[in-house]
Amino acid sequence: DIQGNIRVICRVRPVLEVERRAGQDVDITEIPPNTEDELYIQRDPHEKKIKYEYDRVFAPGSTQEAVFEAVQPVCISVLDGYNVCIFAYGQTGSGKTYTMEGYGTDSGVSPRAIAELFKQVATLESDWSYTITLSMLEIYNETILDLLNSNSATKDKLDIRQTSSEGNQVVGLTEIVITSTEQVKELMKLGQANRAVGSHDMNEHSSRSHSIITLVCRGKNKIDNSSTFGSKIL
Repeated sequence: DIQGNIRVICRVRPVLEVERRAGQDVDITEIPPNTEDELYIQRDPHEKKIKYEYDRVFAPGSTQEAVFEAVQPVCISVLDGYNVCIFAYGQTGSGKTYTMEGYGTDSGVSPRAIAELFKQVATLESDWSYTITLSMLEIYNETILDLLNSNSATKDKLDIRQTSSEGNQVVGLTEIVITSTEQVKELMKLGQANRAVGSHDMNEHSSRSHSIITLVCRGKNKIDNSSTFGSKIL
């Protein structure tokens, strides 16, 4: 891919109604017309605008579909044996969860990426067979927790180990073979339910908690028996 191995995308979220009511509705961002990779920040009217450049910039009115289109080619490269990682970074309340997971029927990057993966697998089924597994974990206060393990009695701290064949792995993490988007939706609901348990202050919990979905794709060519191995971390 000529765009390179690392891409940085900036998404500016809209001003919230609660911010408007509090009088904190000043927009300090500016995206020049006819550009997709520049963003200007002006924190004070008397200060000079600061220019930032990204691989792509999305304005406050951008849709979930548009954001996913920007990362779609990366998402499906896992089927060719590449390791892919897509993550959202920002302060609490900046829209990370909405961008990655979505809200209601307005799906984010993660569910769209998984749906696209199944779509691509279906188009390749005459020549390739794929086994896809899914795992979900939470990093909370530097502790790794298995979100697909509902048995609180066995929720031990998990460790990362390096293997010669498949790289870094979380030992003991639940991996489930997935075959449909409907199955994935139910697993994600389970993971989110396990993530919320025991949280007394959601803002505090959110700022210290990081949820990670890992998809491992193992492919085998039906004609020449060649194989691929790739992982996608969301």
